[in-house]
Formats: sequence, C-alpha cells, structure tokens
Amino acid sequence: MTNVLVTGAASGFGRLITTTLLAAGHQVAATVLDSHGRRSAAAERLRAEGAEVVDMDVTDDDSVRAGVATAVERLGRLDVVVNNAGRGALGLAESFSAEDWKRIFDVNVFGVQRVSQAVIPHFRERHTGLLLLISSMTAQLPVPFQGPYGASKAAAEALSEFYRLELPQFGIESAVIEPNGFRTEFLDKNLMTDVEAWRPVYGDFAAMPAQALAAYNEQFDAIAEHDPQLVADAVRDLVAMPHGTRPFRTTVDRMGLGAVTDRVNSFREQIRADLWSQMGLADLAVVRAV
Repeated sequence: MTNVLVTGAASGFGRLITTTLLAAGHQVAATVLDSHGRRSAAAERLRAEGAEVVDMDVTDDDSVRAGVATAVERLGRLDVVVNNAGRGALGLAESFSAEDWKRIFDVNVFGVQRVSQAVIPHFRERHTGLLLLISSMTAQLPVPFQGPYGASKAAAEALSEFYRLELPQFGIESAVIEPNGFRTEFLDKNLMTDVEAWRPVYGDFAAMPAQALAAYNEQFDAIAEHDPQLVADAVRDLVAMPHGTRPFRTTVDRMGLGAVTDRVNSFREQIRADLWSQMGLADLAVVRAV
C-alpha cells in the first residue's frame, strides 16, 4: 500500500486520480481548496470514498506547509505526491495581462514548487519518494491560444528536470505525465479574455480561441476511447512500479498526438543523455537505493 498526496482533487483529473488510487488499495490525502465552503460537496464525496481530505491552497505558502503536515500526520507517511492542481487559459497571448500570466504561473509553477518544497524534507528523511507532475503535451508541442498555460507547463516540466538530477542522491524520484486535452471540468474553468475587445485589432481571428475550444470538444466527443480515466490509470500504473524504475515522461492520448510527442521526447531525451554524459553528470539521474 502506497500513501499518496493528490493536489487539486475536487474535480477533473484530481478526482479521478484519487478514486482510482483508492480503488487500487492505496491511501490518499486529497487536497481541496475551501473544503468546508464552496467545495464542501466535493470534499464529502471524497471522504465517502475513503480519502483523507486536506484543505490546501497551492498559491499560499502557509496553507501548503500546513496541508502537507496534516497529510503526513493523518497517513503516517507520504510515498508519492501528485502535483495535479492546475489552472487553464485560452485566448490570444497578447490579450492576457501580466497579472493573468502571474495567476496561471502561481498555480501551475509556483504551486508545484511550494508543494514539492514542503514534502521533499519528508522524502529525504525517509530516503525515498516520488514527485509526480501532471503536465500537458502543450509543454512540448506549443499550440495557438494556450500561451500562459503552455508556457507554465513547460516551466513546471523544467522544474521537474532539475529535481530529476538533484534529488536522486536522496532516493527521491521524479516523473511527468503529459496528457493531451481531455473533456473534464478543467476546460470550463479556463481563464479567457474578452473577444470583442480584441476584434478591432485581430478581426475575426479574435474569435478563434473559442472556436478552437469548440472543435476540441467535438473531437473529444467523437473518440470515446479518449477518456480522462486514462490519465488516472497512468498515475496508478506509475505508482505501482518499483521505485527507481519509472520512466521520466509518460504521454496519455488516444487522438494521435501522443505518438508525435513521444518522438519529440525521445529525441530530446537522447540529447539530454549525451549532454549529461559529456558533463560527467549521467549518474545524477540514477535513483539511489535505500
């Protein structure tokens, strides 16, 4: 049995990941923002399924530290952290203000760092642990109209790359899951800008982000096997692997983009291996046995 902390568990991937891990026999501390207020119903559902619900706002240092401490206290230890909490954005890159970009990065990048920094001392003390990031294929393959989101996921993956090299000496493993887009509640919560405000500059092109979202949803509906449960299953399978043997990147897709992303990742992985070898750093990525 593995003890797992899942951030952003109230809906979307986080909810599916939590219920899937519980069904596999693991213990899960599921973080929920405002579990006694506007997300109380979601929190109650998670509790009914067997999760330990922990209040956490990944944009607040004190909240994260307290949430991780609570999770450790309730479960006794943590073996895996799934950095899933995220915020989407859809629109013309120019239309997002600096404050918009900060809001996205505060969740998708700084939130990941806050949670990781809070749990790493616990992992280091135990000489084991897995930091698992739920990223996106847009981190590797930028597509129009997802500027703040894609950039934030690329930054979060870069952070995971640094941890991949700096933490294995303590027995701490890092991994990334890169899903394609899926139809979940996440899409309904995208930060979007005012189309009409930008129509005088971009013309009809200003409406393209919304049209693209509608087209994505049509594709999702047309391919039944492209189910968000695939992401939860990928997390379950990674958690079950022996420590130190997990692939660093795992793509999840049934729409054809996964094969393209895999080719990109394979090429870049070879470049990384060559670079690390030339610099004498290849051994850094080897997770030390307890």
